[in-house]
Amino acid sequence: MTGSLIAIFVMIFSLSGFSTKWVVTVADFQFTPSSLPNVISGDTIRWVWVSGTHTTTSTSVPSGAMTWDQPIDATNTFYEYPATVVGMYNYYCMHHPTTMIASFMVNAFTPTLNVTPTNQNVTAAAGTINFSVTSNTDWVVVSNLSWCTVTPSGTGNGILTATYTANSGPPRIDTITVTVTGLTPQKVTVSQDGTTGIATNNANTFLVYPNPTTGLLTIITGESTGKVDDLTVMDITGNTVYSNVVSAGQQYSIDLSAFPGGYYFVQVTSEIGTLTKKVILDK
Repeated sequence: MTGSLIAIFVMIFSLSGFSTKWVVTVADFQFTPSSLPNVISGDTIRWVWVSGTHTTTSTSVPSGAMTWDQPIDATNTFYEYPATVVGMYNYYCMHHPTTMIASFMVNAFTPTLNVTPTNQNVTAAAGTINFSVTSNTDWVVVSNLSWCTVTPSGTGNGILTATYTANSGPPRIDTITVTVTGLTPQKVTVSQDGTTGIATNNANTFLVYPNPTTGLLTIITGESTGKVDDLTVMDITGNTVYSNVVSAGQQYSIDLSAFPGGYYFVQVTSEIGTLTKKVILDK
């Protein structure tokens, strides 16, 4: 009897979707457990008969919740109650009103979401990369650029897979938005390197600092980029936010504090090619 009861308890206590079925055994002369403090709205309470003749009868419930009065005996071996209203529930056995007293507390469901890492760096070749999603509910995923497609949705803890095409141009960044109802959407990025003629994060070409920056950015153009260069700063959509003609080997300051936080590309173009670096505007 004991072994089969334990097996039943483990099976019924497992998750069904994101709702938990809490099992309370009923025997002479106790409800076990007699207190359930961590029930979440949407869970189910299940009373399971072990021995004796009993009832599970509510004595007080939150406003709007259903009352109940059900036998638990050899004929009526279980009863399930959907816990949908937040608050304290008290109940007892009508046959043993002084010894069999119990309760459970229903708490509001609080959605959770965490996506890691915040960025994945990938090469210019086509491929796939994964992000880890930790959640207790359903989530929806959207990519903002067509060259990167993503797992459209998921449930609970899972993997978000981003599939990206080959890049034959300058470095680019795709922003992926993961949404859970009731929470602020989380955004992560896929940063893809460029190909021929593009040098990303190469300290021997030109310097950009600090990176990340809160707004002010210092750029020192390299001697190898030619005598006169075009200096351009673009946002992740490719829009130019700053452009100027500069001299090789000189220092320049740019203030990006008026622009939204995120990823930007600093690009220096000369007669011998184009060099690009990614910077982060941290606001």
